Amino acid sequence: MKTSRGFIEKTLLIVGLIGLALIIQPFSRDAYTWGWYVLMAATTLYVASTLTPTSYHGTRFLLRYALTLTIVLLVVASFILLSIKLAPLLVG
Repeated sequence: MKTSRGFIEKTLLIVGLIGLALIIQPFSRDAYTWGWYVLMAATTLYVASTLTPTSYHGTRFLLRYALTLTIVLLVVASFILLSIKLAPLLVG
């Protein structure tokens, strides 16, 4: 069974929105924590799936793709770590 790329991207967006809803809700700290995990996983998988090439164009192309994907994931991880460090300073 072949799954279309659009279906995967839409599913990851919905999962990300569910994670965001879990973060925003004011009732449960456990749901808040799970919301972060869900949102981080959905974001990482969405970025990886949108940058995945649909066809093979040679070794140089794959190396450039791997470099681009690594840079994007490092930027996303940097924003996450920066928000973790800055949130206590800005809130309290």
